[in-house]
Amino acid sequence: MNKKGTPISLASKLITLLISISLALLGILAIVNNYAPGRWTRFGYAVPLFGDRANLFGVVLLLLSGIPLLLLLKSAHQAILLGTLLGLALLITIFLGVYGLS
Repeated sequence: MNKKGTPISLASKLITLLISISLALLGILAIVNNYAPGRWTRFGYAVPLFGDRANLFGVVLLLLSGIPLLLLLKSAHQAILLGTLLGLALLITIFLGVYGLS
């Protein structure tokens, strides 16, 4: 664990960037194709998503891809502010997706 004031290593920054890019690409693919493939979770099999549900899934993935990038901000104040806004955007998107779509 880094002590206060020590910089984040280049390897950690690259891994963080790769995680964000992967999530963003999955979100973009779900939106462009209007399809999200089925996947296994610890709760069982999640069926494939089509149409509006796949688009919502893609938007949520795009928003989630911003979370790892908070580590790369220059100050904790920036991370707190943008993290709060990102969290609120995620909650609003998920809430509207669950209760707004048929």
